[in-house]
Amino acid sequence: MISPLLVSALIYSSLLSLLCVGYTLTYLTARVPNFAHGTMAVIGMYVSFTAARIWKVNPYYTLPLASLFVALVSLAIYVLVLETMQRFGVSMISISIATIACEIIIIAIMSIYAEWVLSTHKVISRGFMLREFDFVIFNLPGVLIVSMAILIGLVTILHIMLNKTIFGISLRAVVEDPSLALAQGVNTNLIIRASWVFTGCLAGLAGALLPIWFIGDVDMGSIVLVSIMAGSILGGLSNIYGAIIGGMIVGLMEILGTYFIASRIGSWIMPYRLVIPLAIMSITLLIIPGGITSVLASEKTKLIVRKLKTWRR
Repeated sequence: MISPLLVSALIYSSLLSLLCVGYTLTYLTARVPNFAHGTMAVIGMYVSFTAARIWKVNPYYTLPLASLFVALVSLAIYVLVLETMQRFGVSMISISIATIACEIIIIAIMSIYAEWVLSTHKVISRGFMLREFDFVIFNLPGVLIVSMAILIGLVTILHIMLNKTIFGISLRAVVEDPSLALAQGVNTNLIIRASWVFTGCLAGLAGALLPIWFIGDVDMGSIVLVSIMAGSILGGLSNIYGAIIGGMIVGLMEILGTYFIASRIGSWIMPYRLVIPLAIMSITLLIIPGGITSVLASEKTKLIVRKLKTWRR
């Protein structure tokens, strides 16, 4: 039997890894941090809420809908905001601030929707949980199995896509040098748009699964954004695979670390859970700004150099 605490930690870290991959991918393609990324997951969360509480449909059945809907929102943010501002030569700092504005707008829209649901359908639309819609296999919650399966599938898809497909190779070229990729005939605009659609799909899936085990609310995206950034920075903002590792580490440390500290000094520390990802982010930027993947890459380089020296001797 796995303890409920470890189950919660694994679910949270798996979903956080999905969000970290999306955040890192948008950063690599658009060259700006997307501060609306966490709030986009809230849209997927409320798709699950609407399915369960209003349509009376199991939220697992509407995972494709949540994924598609958030993907369209993600594409709209890039095309209508980022792409337009880039076309007019706006600075990257201003574009980053624009993503904050997008986050505020999405939060406002979701707040209005939550209030409308409460007044119209008399259903609690803030601080809700959909755990009663989950299923159990081998004494394990279904959301754990689904989230882990999606994460494993994501790793497989990324590996195949980045190494075996024309789109993946083109994406890597755009990430490395957009100007050179464009000169080689790569449609950089199409590649970046596709990456934002993919990012939206991941955010929609993660957001739709979150309320099945955790409490959902309108402002949850702003809260989880800190953990998303911490996971992406820890993994290395230049490495998609690193985002998965960073998300898992931050998610596990956030849940297990908070419980460990609370068991030692008291439960009053629970509301300050975000101190852990903030500390991880700060320490990473101070000690290894390139993330743990940069350390692994340097160790691999040292090993290769050592082997070359041995071979020459």
